[in-house]
Amino acid sequence: MNKKLNSLIFIVVGTLVNILITLTLIAIMMVVSAMLFKDNPEVFSIISMVVVLGTLLGSMVIYQKLSLWVVEKFHLEDKLEPLWGSRNKKKPY
Repeated sequence: MNKKLNSLIFIVVGTLVNILITLTLIAIMMVVSAMLFKDNPEVFSIISMVVVLGTLLGSMVIYQKLSLWVVEKFHLEDKLEPLWGSRNKKKPY
């Protein structure tokens, strides 16, 4: 397998993990907020919007830290193609 295929597999698996993290966090936080605000549906509707936005941001942070950890743990730097070009290239003058 070449670096581009390795990068594609890494991104696809990472995306699936990110979706799983997001859905899990949303489910947990919605259950907790439903238990806390079961007597006040107006507050629950506002809190549910905050929960969804907060978990989206939280899952992105978790995904970023997790993917960096996986790359470092399994020494994947030399096995993956850089997404945005090589960092070692010198710009021509």
